[in-house]
Amino acid sequence: MKKIYFALLFSGLCFAASAQTTHEVTVFNFGFDPATIEIQAGDIVRWVNTEGNHNINGNMSEFPENTESFGNDVGSGWTYEYQFDNPGTFDYNCILHAQMVGEVIVSGVNSTRDRESGVLSAFPTPAEDFVTIGGLENYPGQSQLIVFDITGKKALETVVSVNEQISVSSLKAGIYLFNLTTEGDQRFTGKMLIK
Repeated sequence: MKKIYFALLFSGLCFAASAQTTHEVTVFNFGFDPATIEIQAGDIVRWVNTEGNHNINGNMSEFPENTESFGNDVGSGWTYEYQFDNPGTFDYNCILHAQMVGEVIVSGVNSTRDRESGVLSAFPTPAEDFVTIGGLENYPGQSQLIVFDITGKKALETVVSVNEQISVSSLKAGIYLFNLTTEGDQRFTGKMLIK
């Protein structure tokens, strides 16, 4: 049986307008401080190498659950920055030192508008073969839902309304990204994981 984890987050083109925060991670022999960092979508992580030859390797070929690749070349005394625009969990390591692992957890959209409007969610979690989107009662009418696989290929397109069950039985196991647009042109985006 398939299980699906599903979250909807308000986007509405707020990424460019939102205030960015830069979070610093120290790279040292042999670790990252902090090793796990939680940020908002649109924020920047700055890694500062204070000792040794290391790099940041968040390549999707090594971490297939990352929804995008990031990283720099091996060296010493460097500073590397990356802006995380999409929600999700992003793992990384140093390719020279297997024990050096880190994680960036990106949630929500870094904007006042997002916090005021709230976050939509799907239930049950985990779900089997279908989901229902909670929070659509604030957006009457029908909403357009488009689901994309990790390569950007459209995997599902449907119209949804309040308390409607959405079949996901046609989707294979993996990570999916989606867009939801309400009749009032409110836009939501997020990620779903089917197991």
